[in-house]
This record gives sequence, structure tokens and C-alpha cells, in this order.
Amino acid sequence: MGLTSSCMPCYKVFVSSTGVLGVPGGPFSLLLPRSKDFEEFEVLMRILYPDPVDYITSIGAMDLLWSRLEPAGYMSYITEDPLPGTPTHRGLYAIARSARAVMFESNVRCQFLLPDTGQVVTEKLFGFPLLPDDTTVTQDVVAVGFDCGAPPEPADNIPPNAATDTHEGPRRSPLAQEQMDIFLRSGEIKNVCGGTCKCTL
Repeated sequence: MGLTSSCMPCYKVFVSSTGVLGVPGGPFSLLLPRSKDFEEFEVLMRILYPDPVDYITSIGAMDLLWSRLEPAGYMSYITEDPLPGTPTHRGLYAIARSARAVMFESNVRCQFLLPDTGQVVTEKLFGFPLLPDDTTVTQDVVAVGFDCGAPPEPADNIPPNAATDTHEGPRRSPLAQEQMDIFLRSGEIKNVCGGTCKCTL
């Protein structure tokens, strides 16, 4: 679901001038081993590829099937180089730490892909500088980190604990919904949280 959910909002961003991405999943090879949705399939994969090098190589090879579809292949077109026949785009990322379906994706995407699109981050949650609370952004793409109180993600290639899954947290947060509404109606991205944006598990 993480991959699909990420692709669909990306598509919306391309055909319109604004869009909200709530599940920034991808690239596939990084997403899969850390997703709760892969746990049962991983058992079979480990039987077929018991050697760790063979296992991760097979995951990387499968990634080639998705390269033309996943968000990582299109991020650079959002603001810097729009696809032919499309306008320049603006977007809002609403992301949380420890999402079981796309664990680490938000963090990695922010640190390695968002700078390529000129995106600004409005929280320190993932190690980025905090914008003043009264800042209103009317250009660029912005990522807003939500703190749902979950512990840090496991360092291994395993999903976070199910009891602290934050996957739906930002989308269900009234503050995030208010922020999205303002953005989609006016194009303004504001910190409506009065500080750190919180969400519940």
C-alpha cells in the first residue's frame, strides 16, 4: 500500500498544480524489507535466498520492475523540471516517524530526495531545522514531520512494533487536515500546530 499510496498523490501533483502526499513510500528496494506487509513473504524469500547478499541482491533486482513507476523516479519533475505539458507543481508532505508500512521512507526521502526538489521541512523531527511558527510558505514543496510519540525505528531491516505504528497518524490528525485544507484551497502552507505537530497512535 505504501508504494501505491505514494504514486497516486504524485500523479495528482503532475496533473494539477498542488497535491498532498501522506505516504511517501519508495524506493521499492528500501521499502519492502521494512514493511509490515512483507513479513509473511520474507519467510519465503529467506528460504529461497538464505545468503544475505543473495537476498538483498534479489530485492534490488525486483526494484528494477518498479523503477519507472515509483516516486523516486519522478521526484525531480515536481518543481525543477516539470514533465512536458504539465505546470510547475507544489506539494505538502505530511510524514511521521515509525510508519510500519513505509518505515524509514520518510526519513530517507527527506534527506536524499527532498533537497533535490527545493523542499523545506517545518520540523526538527527528522533532523532538519525548524521554521518559525508564524512562517507561511507560498512557494516550493514542504515536508511537515508529525511526532506521534513512537520510539525510534529499529536499525535492522524489520518493521517497527505494531503497537506503535504511526502509518495513519498524520492523515487522521485534525491539525494535519486543517493544514491540508488551507494548502489546497489557498496554496499557503502554515504551521497550524503552534509548535511541534503531534499525532496519536
